[in-house]
Order: sequence, then C-alpha cells, then structure tokens
Amino acid sequence: MTPKTFDDIKRFTQICLEKRNDPALPDHLKPSGYWAYFISHFNYVFSLADAELRRIRYHTYHLTGDYYCAYVHQPESSFAPLRREYLTLVEETGGYRADEGEHGFGRDIDGRKVTVDTVRYMQVIANLYQAGVLNRTDPARILEIGGGYGGLARSIMDYNPGVSYVICDLEETQFFQAIFLGNAFGFDAIELCADGIPAGTTFEPGRFYLVPQRCADTVPADSVDLVINQQSLQEMTEDQIQRYINVIKRSARFFYSCNNQHSDAITADMQIVTRLAEFIDGQFPRIVWQSRPPSRGVTMQRAVKLGRLLLGQPVRRVGDYGLRRVLYHVARDA
Repeated sequence: MTPKTFDDIKRFTQICLEKRNDPALPDHLKPSGYWAYFISHFNYVFSLADAELRRIRYHTYHLTGDYYCAYVHQPESSFAPLRREYLTLVEETGGYRADEGEHGFGRDIDGRKVTVDTVRYMQVIANLYQAGVLNRTDPARILEIGGGYGGLARSIMDYNPGVSYVICDLEETQFFQAIFLGNAFGFDAIELCADGIPAGTTFEPGRFYLVPQRCADTVPADSVDLVINQQSLQEMTEDQIQRYINVIKRSARFFYSCNNQHSDAITADMQIVTRLAEFIDGQFPRIVWQSRPPSRGVTMQRAVKLGRLLLGQPVRRVGDYGLRRVLYHVARDA
C-alpha cells in the first residue's frame, strides 16, 4: 500500500501492532526487553497532529539520542570536531554533502544543516564506497535491518537515487520511518508492506519498502545486493539475531555491520545478546573490509589515537568511529 496521508501511516502501524499482539506469535517476533523499555516512552508520537508530524525529526531523539537542543546553545568552537569530520567524509564519499534538509535541525556547515546523525550516516556511506559496494550511479538493492527513524535510508537514497531500499524493523519505529521518508521524498516513494513483501515484487529504484519485523522471512531469496545493520543487532536477543542472519544468508551478497557490545550489566538487565562480534563473525567468516580486528581492546584503541596525535593527524571522535565496522561476503550454503 502506498500511503496518501499521515492517517494511512497510522492505520498501517495499528494493523501491524494488532497482528504482532496475537498471543500465538512467538516471543522472538516481539520487541526485546531493551526495545520494550524505549517504546514505552515514545507512544505519544502516534497521536501527534499532522503539523507536528511534518517535524518528526524533532522527536527522533528517542531512537538515536541526537537532540535539537545540542545545536543551539553551544559556542561555535565546540562544533570544530563535527565540522572536521563532516568535511573529511565529503572527501571519503566522493564529494557527497549530506544535509538534514528542510524538516531537520543541526549546525550550519558551509550552508548545510549537519548533525551527529548526519555524520554517522555519511560514515556508513564512506565505508561502503571505499569497500566498492556502493557508489553514486550504479543501481543497488539494499535491505536495512533496524532502520531507526529512516535517516540512513534517506542519506543513501540522496547519495544514489537509483537505489531501491527495504527496511525491516519494529512496527513502532516504522511509523517514524514512513513519516520521515514521506516528508523527504513524498508518499509516492513509499510502499507499506503490512504482511510482508508480496510474491513477485520487483524492487523499483527510488522507492522504499517498509516491512514489519514479523514478516522478515518474506524477503525473497537472492533479492538484495547489500544488507546494512547500524546498531540494532546489539539490541536484540540471540534468537532474533539468528532469524535475521538466516534472512541475510538467503537473500543477500554482502552484509555490513556497525554494532556495539553492551556491558554485561545491560545485557543481563535487558536480556539481549552478549559477545555479538564473535557471534556475527562465526556466521560470516568471509570478511571483505573492516575498520579494525575484533580483538583490539580499549588499550590498543588508545594507543592508536596517541599515535595519530604524535603524527599530527586528527583523532576522529564524532559518530561511530569507536565501533568496529565490518563488511562480510555472504557465502551461499552449498
């Protein structure tokens, strides 16, 4: 279904939640304890008026922590690292200058509204560009698992309008994605797939397909070139991750992961995965590119930063550079 109004998106979300709330549905198709906590704090967004939904970016701090106030009260000097990282990434992406756009917020950098989230998404694009799996012209079919508010999807589509983009995520966060992407590209660019991807679907360039996580298994075999996960596998249970890994192995050629390993206290309290890097590496042994080996601990990271400082090179502190980022080649089962 292609929505025509915000009310259509609200109905899509309601239908998806009703289906997920079926008592017969297995636990691994419902939010982890981690996400159940966060969902409880942003239910209000579903009742926002249309005028406020056009400003949905001002409510997305629930998903990424990037908050509009952070760009208002600080002196210009405090944004020097953000500016330096942004301009570095312009070079590393082949000249792409991301912008929060008309409905966003941020700090002005050479006439563009830039945030920490902007930089995080440009970092993903830079990694994929440098690894040779994404550029500004060649069509690509992308599946993002856990798309946040749709910020990365918007940036990649802006970078290469020939992309077709599937997002598979929690039903509540797909409300954010549909609103945000609709504001940016128009409702005609969005397909809401309440029961998954219909058989025979051909992914069209320039379109987004939003699939509730309950229907992840409907992603067709060999249908995407690249799967992206940016800091959401780290928030799932092991059963949930294994299900997504099965989808990746069946559907994709490459898999890009940028994830954190939470402390034992958080994983125990929220009942989410431990030893995530080891788990993913064990599933995808063919590494095409990585920012650093998994064994590099805090001491080694500090030594690398010190070495850069001694060589007069800037230390990259903004965004996800503290996280290990990996591109895997997805080997087909024999």
